[in-house]
Amino acid sequence: MRWKAFLAGLAVAVSLAARGGSGAEQGQGLLLRVGLSVTGTPQFPELGRRFEVRGGSSRDMLRGPLTVRSEPPQLAAQVGVFADEKNARAFLVRLQALGFAAELAPGGGKYRVLVPVPAGLSYPQLQAQLQQAGFSATPRPRRPGSVEVLGGEGGVVRGEAVTVTPVDPLPVMVGSRRYRGSFLCLPSEQGPVVVNTIPLEDYLLGVVPAEMGPKSFPHLEALKAQAVAARSYALAQVGAHASRGFDLCDQEHCQVYLGADGEEALASQAVAETRGEVLVFGDKVVRAYFHSTCGGHTEAAREVFPKEQAPYLPGVPCFGEVVQLGVGQQSQRLDGRGRLAFLVRHLVGRENVRTPLEFAQALGQKHGRTPEEALGLPDFWPLFTAKRGVAALLWHFRLLPAEGAGSEPWAEVLQLARLSGAVWVREGVVVGGEDGPRWRQATGGNELAVQGTAVLWQVEGELRVGAGEALAGSPARLWCTSRGCPVLEVEASPAADARANFRGWMREWDATKLASQLGVAHVQELAVTQRTATGRVSAVAVGGSWGRKTLSGVELRRLLGLPSTWFVVAGREEIGELRFRFFGKGWGHGVGLCQNGAYGLSLGGWNYRRILTHYYPGTQVVRWAEAAQEGGS
Repeated sequence: MRWKAFLAGLAVAVSLAARGGSGAEQGQGLLLRVGLSVTGTPQFPELGRRFEVRGGSSRDMLRGPLTVRSEPPQLAAQVGVFADEKNARAFLVRLQALGFAAELAPGGGKYRVLVPVPAGLSYPQLQAQLQQAGFSATPRPRRPGSVEVLGGEGGVVRGEAVTVTPVDPLPVMVGSRRYRGSFLCLPSEQGPVVVNTIPLEDYLLGVVPAEMGPKSFPHLEALKAQAVAARSYALAQVGAHASRGFDLCDQEHCQVYLGADGEEALASQAVAETRGEVLVFGDKVVRAYFHSTCGGHTEAAREVFPKEQAPYLPGVPCFGEVVQLGVGQQSQRLDGRGRLAFLVRHLVGRENVRTPLEFAQALGQKHGRTPEEALGLPDFWPLFTAKRGVAALLWHFRLLPAEGAGSEPWAEVLQLARLSGAVWVREGVVVGGEDGPRWRQATGGNELAVQGTAVLWQVEGELRVGAGEALAGSPARLWCTSRGCPVLEVEASPAADARANFRGWMREWDATKLASQLGVAHVQELAVTQRTATGRVSAVAVGGSWGRKTLSGVELRRLLGLPSTWFVVAGREEIGELRFRFFGKGWGHGVGLCQNGAYGLSLGGWNYRRILTHYYPGTQVVRWAEAAQEGGS
């Protein structure tokens, strides 16, 4: 297949890009160079630790702490490249006549016209001057910089680039974080750059939990989908920072990388179980975009990244199978009191429970004079300095009824029953099954058939009972007693990512601050003028007495730091000042894998391969390392 040859070439190219790694690392497979966000004077602060340090032809064994210093390279602006020397010299004379100290740099059969950065100016300032004069420019080193690494017990190694490799295999502290692999130190205009040279699979150990933390997404199949997407994205993104001397950065521009300090056991398991697997479309690894929360439907790549030719990113609904529940039961809306009556009736298995005390007696099977006595609860006075009422007692044990502090006796006795252990709640999700709908425990994966179980629904703020449907993976709790679990309470999710905090958000800006962020004198109007097929904003008109201009939705989101481009906006006067309020949903650009959606789909029973082909239709999951070897043989 064509993609095998492509992957083989990619493996060779990236391995060559990773020159400078140790021989041991070379044997660990594909190496990446990741630029670390270490500011100021970088240090390897571990006292007494031994490192092999190489620069050019020199080599030394230095002990930590190591300090990295550099002399920046001298840059020049390349203004033109000519095949003919006569044309190059004519262009040179023209630049010199305008006051630029241009020079000719022949080499490789071409003639480059360069303008060195004058003393007292930065490269961006020189570039701006050239642009004002009508010339485009690209940076080019005129003289390489240098870097030096100083040992804590003496010794120094210098060179245009210096590699630092620990003698032992443990992660290395750089600044305030630990990283696996070795390190390349480079000079730059802003100071020393530290690049982590690391095998791809070790790199992913620090990426997956940073992008999709197991504490928020504790499900292996969702994390495996993230691991394959992150591996694919890394390979497609290689070279994004080649001009700076490394392949990838450690920020959102590439993908967040936290090194060894960010590693989590479940995420590491996801990386290991998908080792070498990537997404391919046709003959290439896909740029597998991902984001936090899509709001129910992902966005087509062309709407956000117009230059990205990605037929595998058309935008898809963010939901899976639908589970039918309560079939044959009568549907009815409820209020809070009706919900309590429904729970009470089914938990005791009869309808003629007239008082909270009778409810407690039926559950506790005791003829106490109070619900506490009937439920077998002790006298709690030794825990407090004075006798507590029921509401205060429930508050102490974090069981205060949501319906109000002591305002509803039925709610209080239900919570007292939970406190006594006569009633308990089991958290989980609903899933489909060949033999009918099932409830799956949130932790442990135990399942229970719920065909015929009484269903209590929470649907977008409304309560009801009876027949209905929910997406597989919707949160569900079983209300149980010693007799069984007669009630299933379901929070019907409208989309797989409905658990996300950013399913709905609001932001507000006053006109003055808004104008400052948008770079205009003042704002009198802000109106959405165009939307994408999903409803996200693609164009916004901003107006004032100075005129009117149009911004893309992506640009407005960037300027204002909005969570997403899926919003509506309203303006209002408040104390003589115009204010704009944004109401939206989703978090991120909306393209590719929705992390909250992937989690929801995994809870609904989907494996990682099915999740990936849902968000990236037309792609295949393949083992790229094996394919590369076959293609190169």
